Amino acid sequence: MTDEQLPIEFADLQELANQFAIGDDVERSQRTDAAAPDELRKLVDSVWPRLPAINEYLDVHDDESAHLLGRLAEAACEVAIQIGSPNSLK
Repeated sequence: MTDEQLPIEFADLQELANQFAIGDDVERSQRTDAAAPDELRKLVDSVWPRLPAINEYLDVHDDESAHLLGRLAEAACEVAIQIGSPNSLK
């Protein structure tokens, strides 16, 4: 769990960041492997549709909150590879 805060525009994703935005690849993989399927689906469904906005934000920001946001996006993309695209896109 992290004490870092997401940018205000993405504050609604903070709970997911606390759980999955882990910088170490092995630790992040262990966390997602241990997560329940509904938690993983929530991660993908919540973050995937916002990837364009996340990428735009990351293009112009380079601070701790942006790094946290990037790690969250990375986790969501990795999980999407495993479980498939968001339910809203199916």
